Amino acid sequence: MNYSIVFSSQTGNTELVARRIRKTLGEEGCTYFGTPADAPAGTTHADVVFVGSWTDKGTASADVLAFLGMLDHARVFLFGTCGYGESEEYFNAILSRIREELPDSCEVVGSFMCQGKMGEAVLDRYRTMLAEAEAGSPEAKRAAMLIKNFEVARSHPNTDDLRALDVALRAAGLA
Repeated sequence: MNYSIVFSSQTGNTELVARRIRKTLGEEGCTYFGTPADAPAGTTHADVVFVGSWTDKGTASADVLAFLGMLDHARVFLFGTCGYGESEEYFNAILSRIREELPDSCEVVGSFMCQGKMGEAVLDRYRTMLAEAEAGSPEAKRAAMLIKNFEVARSHPNTDDLRALDVALRAAGLA
């Protein structure tokens, strides 16, 4: 099987997942590994096109969404990371929105999503939200919850996440 891995990674999380896919499948079958902007024309003609993204407002990044629209009759494995997480329902909702961007001629052969660490600017924003909220208010509780999630996300993707990716690849018959 030949395959390509096309991904966008803002903080390195999605790239880590992409590297694990390539390591698991073996480099000899990999025809392309990199960003949508650098993808050569033949990238979309691999036996399987792995497409990954960080989560931007509940869906894939703009460059990945544009790349998805270029796929035609491709077998696709979607993957990604998001800062808020540890909820399969939330992960599946994101993957569903991304899946909707694929042309109807494409087949999704599998998918994987896990939590990923966020940039420190996000924590600063959450701390500002907390400082500006009235103590005990719904806004303060939400800000505290977001800060807690940020701290949990610091360790992701972790070994357990990467093992879960391996399981998803096997379930799709790819590893």
